[in-house]
Amino acid sequence: MKAGEQIITDPYKDFDGSMVVSIAEPFRSVRQGVAALDVTVTDIVKQVLNIKLSNSGFTFLLDSNDLIVAYRDNGLVGKTAAAIDQALSADKLATSLREGGLQTFTSARNGQEKLLVVMPVSGTEWKLVVVEDSAEAFAVVTDAVYETLLMSLVLFVLIAAVATWLISKQLRPLAELNQAVSELANGEGDLTHRLHIERDDEIGQLAGSVNRFLAQLQVIIKDIVSQTSVLSESASQSRVLSEGATDVLRGQQSNIDQVATAIHEMSATAGEVASHAEMTANAAQVAETSCHDGLDVIGKTAPASKPCRPRLMPQPA
Repeated sequence: MKAGEQIITDPYKDFDGSMVVSIAEPFRSVRQGVAALDVTVTDIVKQVLNIKLSNSGFTFLLDSNDLIVAYRDNGLVGKTAAAIDQALSADKLATSLREGGLQTFTSARNGQEKLLVVMPVSGTEWKLVVVEDSAEAFAVVTDAVYETLLMSLVLFVLIAAVATWLISKQLRPLAELNQAVSELANGEGDLTHRLHIERDDEIGQLAGSVNRFLAQLQVIIKDIVSQTSVLSESASQSRVLSEGATDVLRGQQSNIDQVATAIHEMSATAGEVASHAEMTANAAQVAETSCHDGLDVIGKTAPASKPCRPRLMPQPA
């Protein structure tokens, strides 16, 4: 402690039994003196005692002389930390304060491993000490890890379910579009069907294009059906004309057959007539020969008579 500087005393009991500290600071102006103030630390003690640790953990407050200022056992106030546990020596506390962080020690009371944290109180030389059972502390951490993992798993499942629902909702129009195109590809499509997809993204634009394509295709199919009806009617008329022409050809064929038959009969008759003419000519020739023979006989028997030789002309065939 330097002269001329502010001092803060260690806690002590006042006449009414409360714990107080004295704060004194010299001043120099027109007059010189020391301003001193007694401050109760009851609120600080209450705050330390209200620190709740799980299971067997505890906290206590030490002053600059490593004497207990606040502890759950009021009978140990004013004593060293060794009164709580022999392992909490001044050297151990000083080492823990100097190294900082979490330290371990073995309790002299039950031989269990303990966790130790010594933290300085800002603006003072006091120290706040926290002691916790190692197994209990790690058990709490393990439980917290398990709870975190469980909550993470539940959250993952929930997120996965929501994501699946959202993705399926986003892809449902694409599935409808695929189904419509598949039906068209399989020949079972209804050209009057339209995709009712009201979206502003690429799927909505694609659905609109498909609807326009279906409308144009429907117009084309209607034209084809109309032309097919006309062609069918023309084909019917052609069939009727063809049947009429067939009947006419059949009649002509019948007439041709009759003419051919008549020609054949006429040819046979002409053959018979030629045969008969040839026979007549042969008969005439024979008759002429016979006549010549008769004339020769007559000539020999009646030479004085005028020759009478009627000439027989052969009949034309």
